[in-house]
Amino acid sequence: MTTAQARNAIHAADADNAPSDAADANADGTVDADGTVDADGTVDAGGTVDADGTVDADGTVDADGTVDAGGTVDADGTVDADGTVDADGTVDASAALFAVGDLSVVLVDPARQVPAYDHDLAAALARMGARVMLATTPRLHDSIPMPEGVTERAIFARFLARSAPAERGSGIATASQRPSPAQRSGRRSLRRVRRALDYPRAWLALLRLLRDQGNGPCSTSVLHMQWAGVPLVDAAFVRRARRDGVRVIHTVHNVLPHESTPRDAFRWGNYYARVDALIVHSEATAVRLRRLLGRPHGAQETAEVRPTRASIHVIPMPSSGPARLGDGDPIAARRDARDQLDLPPEVPIVLFFGLVRPYKGLDRLLAAWRLVQERSPGARLVVAGPVPGGRHAVTAWERHIAGLGIAGSVIWRPGYVPEAAVSDYFVASDVVALPYRDTYDSAILAQARGHGRAVVASAVGGLPEVLAQGGGLLVPASEDAVFVPTFADALLSLLGDRAERARLEAAQRRAASAWTWDDAARATLAVYAATGEHAG
Repeated sequence: MTTAQARNAIHAADADNAPSDAADANADGTVDADGTVDADGTVDAGGTVDADGTVDADGTVDADGTVDAGGTVDADGTVDADGTVDADGTVDASAALFAVGDLSVVLVDPARQVPAYDHDLAAALARMGARVMLATTPRLHDSIPMPEGVTERAIFARFLARSAPAERGSGIATASQRPSPAQRSGRRSLRRVRRALDYPRAWLALLRLLRDQGNGPCSTSVLHMQWAGVPLVDAAFVRRARRDGVRVIHTVHNVLPHESTPRDAFRWGNYYARVDALIVHSEATAVRLRRLLGRPHGAQETAEVRPTRASIHVIPMPSSGPARLGDGDPIAARRDARDQLDLPPEVPIVLFFGLVRPYKGLDRLLAAWRLVQERSPGARLVVAGPVPGGRHAVTAWERHIAGLGIAGSVIWRPGYVPEAAVSDYFVASDVVALPYRDTYDSAILAQARGHGRAVVASAVGGLPEVLAQGGGLLVPASEDAVFVPTFADALLSLLGDRAERARLEAAQRRAASAWTWDDAARATLAVYAATGEHAG
């Protein structure tokens, strides 16, 4: 199939500019190495104009006049992200509503689920002049150090700092030290109990910290939640923080856990109803959030979840990676990265990166890869990231790969990817594959954009919003019998067409420069200001 023929079955996307996304990470209950994660899934970004008044990434005016990310004037005079004067004479996010230098922001990530996101947002807010603290867990693995001007406090699960390296999953353990499956299961159960008992204590400590800040040099406090560890408990403490005059914002990385239960809709909906404002990374995620909260477009409110007055704002996540750091020699960079990772130097490489979860569709990528191998036997598929379920799950995947007859062309790298190696995997690849069955957004797509790599992705969640702006091919969501050969054709069309790959890579690099973390921080400050204006 030629590139032109592939486009008849696949939606191609390319444009000069686009909002983009940020990082992922590794996890099996701890940290994730593909750029953001959680115990229940990944995250990422997107962003389009919202008809009912959520924050827009392109700076146009919303229908009901709420805050715009690009800095235009709102119809009802609310605060704009660029700090200009509004139509009715009210002022901007950095002036009379609050001086940014007097703003104290506490970012809360109770299980260090999105460490790269925490780092980049905290750094950008600090560059804007805010005083920023991250309240999270003790550092495990090789967590990213906080930037200058940002403090970090291990408030949650402090007992983890006292655990042995082998128990924490560092991989430093001899055969005699390695626990049995029964011992590992018992330790996991004990950690869950200790976390549950510790969680209210951590929240009480956080509330005391917020009260102390309220009496200190900072005149305005914002509690910006990046995750909720126990939504019903978090809802109670968020309510107490708001009674103390603290503005509470929550970034919704996943509306619900990817493997959710019927009760999760109530737990999370009840929690979301308690905060002042909700930030999402794509309009697709905003639609799903509104539906959960009982306010889809043109529909009656449902009794399933308590209605909320919290405003919903779409702020795309910026890209992470060297593409925004300036031009270099891409061929030399790819060669060096492959050398660092001990990957073959000359063959085409497709990358599947991050935590292996059912919704990410690795099984159907492997089925597609068998078709790719029939027509491009020299290509290689790299699978790098943690596999939940331990050695048993890893072995099951290895048997599956062998059963498909593709073991010789799949480079299998299960396990935590050190932070220093994350960028190398993207730089070393030619194409990044996202064969997701479903998602909200994708931080892997954000990493690919930040590294200037073309992608082949499923047309699900917020992915079409990002790729409508350029950088890859979209495969329509469908049953596996249709999806697998179509995805294989898309991979083959890019692997066999260097010029098309280069064009999509250039689109990714341009898009990565069009929306930065400083842009996202300004939009976030505008949400803080608008929340203060409407609070009461």
